[in-house]
Amino acid sequence: MTLYLTNASAVEYWRKTAPSAKAFTRAATPFGRDFATSPFSASDLAALEEAGAGWLSEPIHLLVPDASSRRRCKRARLHVCSHRLPERSFVKLSRRVMVASPELTCLSIAPSTSFPLLVEFLYELCGRYRLPNGRGGDAVEFPPATTVVGIERFVDKARGVRGAAEVKRALRYACDNSLSPMETDIAETMVFDPRMGGFGLEKPQLNPRFVVARKNRRALPQSAYLPDLYWPRANISVEYDSDKHHRSNRKASEDAIRRNGIEHLGTRVVTLTWGQARNYYEFERVALLVASALGKKFGPGWNAWAPRRIALHRLLVQR
Repeated sequence: MTLYLTNASAVEYWRKTAPSAKAFTRAATPFGRDFATSPFSASDLAALEEAGAGWLSEPIHLLVPDASSRRRCKRARLHVCSHRLPERSFVKLSRRVMVASPELTCLSIAPSTSFPLLVEFLYELCGRYRLPNGRGGDAVEFPPATTVVGIERFVDKARGVRGAAEVKRALRYACDNSLSPMETDIAETMVFDPRMGGFGLEKPQLNPRFVVARKNRRALPQSAYLPDLYWPRANISVEYDSDKHHRSNRKASEDAIRRNGIEHLGTRVVTLTWGQARNYYEFERVALLVASALGKKFGPGWNAWAPRRIALHRLLVQR
């Protein structure tokens, strides 16, 4: 039997494996109710070692096309998907092992993941970091596994597939190019609808490249600057300074040079430190400052939704 990794196993794979050229060469294998496959056997799991995926945590989560393929096994969890999936929904690891594409992985976890954490995972896959040990672990630098547009195109082809509706809704709040979990959580909290505990701001650009014109290169030491969160309509950026641990004088100096460079290019800069980000009221002050710059008006339910904002901030930013 060919193994189709899904759900938690696919999440673990994409969090620990940097996308390569292989990741973008999708298998054209069809999958769905009419897809013939032999019933699962525990001995099939030996194929994971051959595919270089023997390190995946058990139980292994596998996708099967119908209930008749399911078998009780302590080492595996089998998930039925009888709906025909779009072509190239899987990445081929070996002759007998496929892994759900990053886009299908999002759909596979959507029904069992809280909405804020689903959006957070979209940022991660579309960003330049991964959390190999989950939300509580340290981030490592990885290239993006997919993009917001890429997920959107897949969802449009996967209408009716379980999880597609949730992911389509989550895409309203997701951004490409986040460099860290904190950038993700700041952006997500700011763009979430106020009824959901956010501030309802339009989506920012994350780490866009500001190229320094030749005439300004004497005044500015770098050829380009990347503001963390940038709202072009108001020409304002939020710069996150991570002072979680004592910063060296050199790091503090580099941050100051970067802020000064962005301001010199004509963009208003608002600084948010780690301590400020974790304090809800300090975080709110910065978010409202950006909202004011964008001309954002809050409705009559704003004060009533304060507990939701505090709860979302606690879930995301204070983790």
